[in-house]
Amino acid sequence: DMNVVLLALVLSVPPLKLNVAVSPVAGDEEPPAGVAYRKDNAIRFTPTPHLFAEFHKTGPPDYDDYFELLDQLDPQRSQSLNRILLYEGSRGCWWGEKHHCTFCGLNAQAMEFRAKAPAQVFEEFTVLSSRYNTTRFRFVDNITRTPVISLRAIILLY
Repeated sequence: DMNVVLLALVLSVPPLKLNVAVSPVAGDEEPPAGVAYRKDNAIRFTPTPHLFAEFHKTGPPDYDDYFELLDQLDPQRSQSLNRILLYEGSRGCWWGEKHHCTFCGLNAQAMEFRAKAPAQVFEEFTVLSSRYNTTRFRFVDNITRTPVISLRAIILLY
């Protein structure tokens, strides 16, 4: 049997690790919410109520392993990179919560819009910039609700 953790449900991973570490053989115990699994020839899934309701608590991305591996593969080139870091300041879609677009790839469970405050984005940019020696970031959000004035404020503060 194989458990599948839906990627947007990161809150499900720690309990699953504990579950697998304590009892590698599944038995009758069901995995935590947010994990799809097969039982009695049927695929089962219990949605999680969390689904990143507290997205602002996720903190900045950690690129340490990537840049360490890059440095091991080619130290000279690693130092001369013009780094652009991917950054996610929000998840979900505020428009899709009201009117789910027919072409949209977001599933209904991940539709709820949640975003980090502009001050948090600025602080995380500061941390990432110092840690990875770059001032270039690319937002990878599906959609943003942050007013343009707030984005300009982040840029000016930065």
